[in-house]
Amino acid sequence: MRATVLYDGQCRMCVGSVNRLRRLDWAGRLAYGDARDGAVLAAHPQVDPARALERLHLEVPAPDGRAPRILDGFHALRWMAGRLPALWILW
Repeated sequence: MRATVLYDGQCRMCVGSVNRLRRLDWAGRLAYGDARDGAVLAAHPQVDPARALERLHLEVPAPDGRAPRILDGFHALRWMAGRLPALWILW
């Protein structure tokens, strides 16, 4: 199961960052969702909609079937850096 990046689809900087992530995600380890899309937010009820528009959020599935973890900001970037080879230097 892939981790899901939630971002503000109307923010140019956010969309640009996600486009760069997509290019660096060679193995397809991430899924992406626009936090302004009601269906996306409904699928991730533990994410506060207002906060999701303020900073990037990452829903990380739990390996043992428990509730997924929600990371944001630096913690989300650090998690992604450990899993995307192109970002290992940041990790």
